[in-house]
Amino acid sequence: MRMENPEVLRKKYERYLIDDEDPITEYKIGAYVLITTNKRLLCIRKFPQSLTTISYEDISNVEYHTYIDWKKLINSIILLGVSSYGFIEFSLYSNITGRILFLLGDNIPEISEFTGQISPQTLTQGVIYVAFLTGIIYLIRFIMSLRGKLRIFVLDSAPIRINTTLSEDVKRFLKDIEDLRMKEPRPEEGGRREKTIEKKIEGVELENGRSYLIRELKPVLSLKLFINEVEKGKRGLYITRTNPKLIRITDEILESRFKSCLESGNIMIYWLTDSMSGEKTISPEPEQIFALISDFLERNREAIVLLDGLEYLITHSNFDHVLRFVQGVKDKIGTKNSILLLPVGEYTLSEKERALLEKEITMIF
Repeated sequence: MRMENPEVLRKKYERYLIDDEDPITEYKIGAYVLITTNKRLLCIRKFPQSLTTISYEDISNVEYHTYIDWKKLINSIILLGVSSYGFIEFSLYSNITGRILFLLGDNIPEISEFTGQISPQTLTQGVIYVAFLTGIIYLIRFIMSLRGKLRIFVLDSAPIRINTTLSEDVKRFLKDIEDLRMKEPRPEEGGRREKTIEKKIEGVELENGRSYLIRELKPVLSLKLFINEVEKGKRGLYITRTNPKLIRITDEILESRFKSCLESGNIMIYWLTDSMSGEKTISPEPEQIFALISDFLERNREAIVLLDGLEYLITHSNFDHVLRFVQGVKDKIGTKNSILLLPVGEYTLSEKERALLEKEITMIF
């Protein structure tokens, strides 16, 4: 981690710091300035000005993602092509417009007086200009999609999304923030959180053949339920957005149980990512993930699957595509008498999308 002059940073951002807080590094990314300190992450937006503070242990994931919106480019080409041809062959377009107005008035007498007052040339000119401007807007949006986004996912909060290129500051931030997240949480905080988890899942009995939706951005409750079922004798498949090397469990007992399940070979972990590494990875393509889950369930009946990263799948395709994928996995889970756990952040989906998902899967938290 690159250390910057703390005195310079302290003087520059003193009004944002609390007692015993020391700034470490400054990153200028897009419309934000991000400052790591010995206690938390400060996210300062330049305009409109705002400040967001995030505890390192509440950061569930940080990623840089580029989703090139080819549909906007196609729409732009079509609209700009049609409008450009309209400027060249204006008389042809005007004749077509006049013919359409005549047919409408002739077939619908109620609007004949109205269509007779419309100038085909004026209407044609207006339509061409609207098509041209819309094509320009689509083109601008396509160009903006090339920049990519830095996304910081925060437990029980809306993620922070920053439009930016993959600059050196972004690369440094991605590396440094993982180093800071690797620090062990304070034991008393882990203990309090574990007691809360135990209270929430007390009395929850998962049924074979069912799929469950759990409202949480970071798979804390989901992981506890997952481990409970594996310890009962089920084989588990854990597909996670977090690098397996960086999976952190605040409770020592739960972490020990998780490692024990791993060492016994009862849990398979796949990292959901576009990156290639020494870990077992799976691309964020719904078809590939469905094939992985199907193969696992064919080999292991009455198993359990924990799929973390629904929002990541949506950004790589779209909600409708992912919903069909979830429906397919749910059906497969039912036929194999297994269990699916699907954590999803409260702010990940719109109300309409969440309602559609809840129609398919039982919400337990």
